[in-house]
Amino acid sequence: MFLALQKEWQWLLNSRPGVRFQNRYRRTRADARRDARSPRVFRVVLAVLAFLVGICVIPLPFPEIPFFLISGALLATESLSLARGLDQFEKRLHTRFRLIRRKIGLPRRAERPLAVGMFVASLTVTSCVAYLALRP
Repeated sequence: MFLALQKEWQWLLNSRPGVRFQNRYRRTRADARRDARSPRVFRVVLAVLAFLVGICVIPLPFPEIPFFLISGALLATESLSLARGLDQFEKRLHTRFRLIRRKIGLPRRAERPLAVGMFVASLTVTSCVAYLALRP
């Protein structure tokens, strides 16, 4: 089961941005094994758990975002409108990173490292704030 999930996520990451969630929705709908309830229930339960974890970490700045994205990606296999919304969000995100990259003057291949760097920086700031807030 986990190998199949890993394969699905790898396919999702390698597909074209802007239509990847809609393609995944259509692909899972066309799958012959789609009638089985257990994978659908597992995805929905996992999405709800990720969403709840995201809600629990809202007081900290930024770490909830990955949990909400994971939750949305899992639920996008069950809803075409949610898949379209995630694709639109992804397009806007790519546009923002492209604008930042151009303002800084970085080459195109630096777009992904820029996104990862911003994410790591936000997690670092969050960790420092959490440490300072929770220490005795």
